[in-house]
Amino acid sequence: MLRNFTRTRPVGAFSHFRLRRFTALLSFPFVLRRQRANGSGSFLGFPLLLDGLSRWFVLLTRFLIPFTFLIGVRRENTVVLRRSLFLLELALLGTFLLTELLSFYLLFERVLMPMFILILVYGSRERRSRAAYQLFLYTVAFSLFLLVRCVWLQGTMGTTDWRVLLEASSSFPPRLEARLFASLFLRLAVKVPMVPVHLWLPEAHTEASTEGSVILAGVLLKLGTYGMIRFLLSLFPWARAQRAPFRITLSAIRVVTAALTCIRQSDLKKLIAYSSVSHMGLVTLGLFRGNLSSQLGRSLMMITHGVVRPALFLCVGLLYERFGTRTLDVYGGIATRMPLFSIVWRVAVFSNMAIPGTAGFPAEFLILTGSFQEAKLATRISSLGIILTRVYCVRLYNLVLGGVLKPHMMARADLNRQEVVTRRPFVLLMFRRGVRPLGMIESLERALYSLT
Repeated sequence: MLRNFTRTRPVGAFSHFRLRRFTALLSFPFVLRRQRANGSGSFLGFPLLLDGLSRWFVLLTRFLIPFTFLIGVRRENTVVLRRSLFLLELALLGTFLLTELLSFYLLFERVLMPMFILILVYGSRERRSRAAYQLFLYTVAFSLFLLVRCVWLQGTMGTTDWRVLLEASSSFPPRLEARLFASLFLRLAVKVPMVPVHLWLPEAHTEASTEGSVILAGVLLKLGTYGMIRFLLSLFPWARAQRAPFRITLSAIRVVTAALTCIRQSDLKKLIAYSSVSHMGLVTLGLFRGNLSSQLGRSLMMITHGVVRPALFLCVGLLYERFGTRTLDVYGGIATRMPLFSIVWRVAVFSNMAIPGTAGFPAEFLILTGSFQEAKLATRISSLGIILTRVYCVRLYNLVLGGVLKPHMMARADLNRQEVVTRRPFVLLMFRRGVRPLGMIESLERALYSLT
């Protein structure tokens, strides 16, 4: 019924009641049974924890999922889409709430199948099957290291609960701690992703549909860094200090090389994908620094990255629907024909550049301030990458909005009502998090103190 309904009627005729009912279904959270005042509880016997860190990722997940459905209501097979999105949201919420490392691993892998379907079924080009299998194989191949260590911890310690392991980790010998750290890091680094296991990300972003790119950039990339903060860095502080110089060097190199790759890209979606790789390099730069500024900056960037990057992918998806191409040189002068779209594009690009007053500035400032106190050379290299980010963002801005309107763009319409509704919250959030970030910073600071 729903499939025939979406084929025969325009988007504006989509039932508002059905839309609200399905949005509520997608946003249906796990049922928490309160046990203590600190936000802990249980679900089906599994321990849950909703603290200042996981709360923001739960909110980010529940914010993005309904918008992905609104984007895909015109798909022919919406049944597969809504089932995949529902299962994906359940797995993501469980990943951010569960405190057991083994349960985290199981739901971490459970996210793969809905994302695999979103890329394979709704991908925009012929290479989507390769991108889907590349995502699956990269993730599964490195997950075996984490599985072996989870089984060992369960057999040796009797539990994989993060709160129990935090008390016992101080008695781990250095060699054992190094092995556990390496196993967890190899698995989580693929999801971030870090150099040199990052090659699957641009391919997946380029071939995925707009819905898949929004979820992948907004939430899935945060699973790796969230796992590092929750399990890796808090449980193994000695191994983190020993491996920090090498990881920081890789992060600084990643920021610069990905920014250089963006400058030479002609595909809009691939350019934004490599831009995401560059900015996640700043997150990993702040991961391995011990001062409070870097820790707050990396946590704040994880949240703002989940708003700015989906906004850019939403804009690129709209351009692809309007003009049927993602080649950058084809566009030009869109500001004169599509003024509403140009507002969204400007705010998203300025946030990507971390202009003061937008969402990207507070996080980058905190990360660079904190990392300069302990790693001056790596901070200088990363600052070069930030300068290169301004270069390709100015190029991206000018080639899309600037210049003379080309003849093949004369008949294209601006944003309709539904497109305005799906993009306005992103614009408001990018301004709000840039102008008033203090509330989020204070919440993240309290969460970081509870992790230590």
